[in-house]
Amino acid sequence: MVGKYKVITLCGSTRFKDAFMEAQKRLTLEGNIVISVGLFGHSGDDEVWTKGTKEMLDDMHKRKIDMADEIFVVNVGGYIGSSTESEIEYAKATGKTVHYLENSEDCSAPNIRLDDAMRTLKRRKRDIQRYYEIMEMADQPESPVFQKKYDAFYRVRRNETWRKEYFRLMGDYRTHNETPPFGIILLRIFQKTNRVEASFTSKMLATLNADMPIWDSNVLNALNLKLTGMTPEVKLSNAVVLYDRICQWYSSFLPTEAAKQMIERFDRELPEYADISPTKKIDFILWANA
Repeated sequence: MVGKYKVITLCGSTRFKDAFMEAQKRLTLEGNIVISVGLFGHSGDDEVWTKGTKEMLDDMHKRKIDMADEIFVVNVGGYIGSSTESEIEYAKATGKTVHYLENSEDCSAPNIRLDDAMRTLKRRKRDIQRYYEIMEMADQPESPVFQKKYDAFYRVRRNETWRKEYFRLMGDYRTHNETPPFGIILLRIFQKTNRVEASFTSKMLATLNADMPIWDSNVLNALNLKLTGMTPEVKLSNAVVLYDRICQWYSSFLPTEAAKQMIERFDRELPEYADISPTKKIDFILWANA
């Protein structure tokens, strides 16, 4: 404490410059003295990479932790690099409290009640059929029939202008046989609609490529993830990191025995939908488990 003010040192990857600035502003307005990094090496401050500078800054940041009552880890999308991990260990060793921007729990194995989930899926088989019909028409995104099915399944509650731009964009990608990165679609939707549409971006991407995962509240809750950001620019940046986190989870989870057992159970009890992608089968199970 300095007078009546708590001292907080920010830690985290300097690639998240906007998130650092946002955290500094918020914590300051909450009545704290905030100590941040001096340079953002992963966000354009190339001086960091001159000989001996990175080592000096790392040591200096430990001294900043010495000056603080606690640290606040800017772990956008759950990301914590080796330098930040070292700072967290140092803070704990010196008795500092550690807080995180995002829940830092391991999200590799969500609690899935498979029996309950499969009962729900068999009861809600019509929803799987609706998805199946969408994917059968995925090469016709400008068809009114496709759009009606898509709207119903994904609960698109947007005005006609938004829908026109959204399906036109999907049609452009389909026409040119493109599967662009999540961040590109997210940005283009934002430019057209002035909305940060992370979930609908993932749904478009998953329609273009059935192996790509969906972003929705069920997935975020299962993986203990949350999109943060007070401005559209920060949300856009954070959403890209968060979706990458979702993709990483699927990549690591799908080869596991647990995932294989879930997929085998899905195929055994819903054989008419066995050709749905493994990613989507797990997505359905997460949805049914919510």
